[in-house]
Amino acid sequence: MTWPRHGSTALVFALALLGLTAWAATSANAEEDKPPYNFDLKACTTAARTGAAIDDCIQRAYLQEDEALNAAYQRLMRRLAPAERSHLRTVERAWIKARDAECDMVYSDAGLGTLSRTNGISCNFEETRKRRERLEAIEARLGPSAP
Repeated sequence: MTWPRHGSTALVFALALLGLTAWAATSANAEEDKPPYNFDLKACTTAARTGAAIDDCIQRAYLQEDEALNAAYQRLMRRLAPAERSHLRTVERAWIKARDAECDMVYSDAGLGTLSRTNGISCNFEETRKRRERLEAIEARLGPSAP
């Protein structure tokens, strides 16, 4: 693999620190860890009376998290140089394939019956949330954007 030479140092450094940054951004206080959207997953799943209703709650949370991920990706793409945008696009496509393969495996676990659907949806939600946090950490490392 050949790395772009122009302007990629900041992106490479940020990508290398993704795990550390995501870990450091995690708060010990659960109230401070509220997701960046208005849907209350905990309240929805607590009120749900069936497995299908729980799945619907998780699916709604996933869709909102996916929207937040897409917004974070677009913000980051606008701030990067062309070579860095190309690299991020490649990395993001690889991440999508890896997430889909992982969550498809979880979803297809025949031994869990109806829980395999819940686990698959939960996998999509959690992996997407973690990816959004990583992209936001890279964006934060770049500093404030110009007006």
